[in-house]
Amino acid sequence: MLDQVNSWDAGTEVPADLDVAKTLRIQRQAICESCEHIKGYVCAECHCFLPFKIRIKSAACPINKW
Repeated sequence: MLDQVNSWDAGTEVPADLDVAKTLRIQRQAICESCEHIKGYVCAECHCFLPFKIRIKSAACPINKW
């Protein structure tokens, strides 16, 4: 799974004060990857680019999975 996080990290730099810990990114990514609403790297519910969204502290899943 760590290799997947690295590919999701490409081009998704966020300011350090907004970024979550890598362990939380891994957890969020796993949830998104197993979700029926994921379409590539985009959530079909909120239309967010997930590699960026999973990194933001204040972000939340629109259907409360994380």
